[in-house]
Amino acid sequence: MNATKITHIVPLFGDIYLVVVENSEIEKRDVMLLVLPTKDALTPECIENMEKTLLFPCCLPSSDRFEDIIIEVESGLFEKVTKWCAQLGVSLEQLVLAFIRFCGCTDNHTALKEWFSPINILTELASTIDELECVRAELIEIKQRFGLDKQEAFLKAKANISLKEFATMLHGRDCQPNLTPEELLLAKKRGFVVVYGDSDDRVEFEGAIREEGHTNPLTKDSPAGVLVLSEHGKLLLDDSEMYAEYIKENRNVITVYYCCRDNLNWVFETDIPHETFLTYDGGYDERYADIDDGFARCMVFELCSLSAHQDNGSPQRKFWTT
Repeated sequence: MNATKITHIVPLFGDIYLVVVENSEIEKRDVMLLVLPTKDALTPECIENMEKTLLFPCCLPSSDRFEDIIIEVESGLFEKVTKWCAQLGVSLEQLVLAFIRFCGCTDNHTALKEWFSPINILTELASTIDELECVRAELIEIKQRFGLDKQEAFLKAKANISLKEFATMLHGRDCQPNLTPEELLLAKKRGFVVVYGDSDDRVEFEGAIREEGHTNPLTKDSPAGVLVLSEHGKLLLDDSEMYAEYIKENRNVITVYYCCRDNLNWVFETDIPHETFLTYDGGYDERYADIDDGFARCMVFELCSLSAHQDNGSPQRKFWTT
């Protein structure tokens, strides 16, 4: 009784088939690529004759020369092929080895040339391009549905906006700047930090960082608070040693005034390089420009302009490209 049995015959291209064979004597299964007649011609008698003449892969003549092969495969494709091989009862390594053996056999060169002919490659390429166009069309539709196309256009148009231009863009807003999602994303990309007052005892930081500082609105004749930022934009606790040191050296210090400067509810003063913009109660109205001084003088600065903490106590500038 012949120990080698064919368990699967899978058509690949033209007359090239993937054949899974099993040897009951050594209880192993392997895979081969073979040039065979059409699948309709593979009658039970034909398959039985093949089983008698097939040499099981592990019984092929061995060689003392071995090569290590490293193949990079996209993870999704790797998972699919591994699962497919498992269904056939073979490993991915066996499949790769079968392909290498097939390509190395001179008798198969004619079939290989047909398999990898320019016309077939172009056909596959055209099919891939069609699929990509479908995906592109779906992506455009999704962007339009959720307004991402407008966001993309806005970010592209404002990609090189300066700090001063960004502050000008916010000038004249209502009491709170109320950054749009696009403006907030732009601020994050450009490393801009917007500072404004909220309620009567909170200072908000938005953009490249998100922080909230608390102040005391009752002290109308003096600063409502003094906020200090680390080099990365983290608010320092007012009872920490670093806060005291930064205050002493006037490093990254923002002095907050509430209802006691320039007839405005909020005013921020700092040595951090920055630009300012005015907000108005209900937004800027040209009709009242002569009598409306504004609600708050807010500010915007670049995160990279914050001074770094040094052990020797001397400030140092750090700059990051965004």
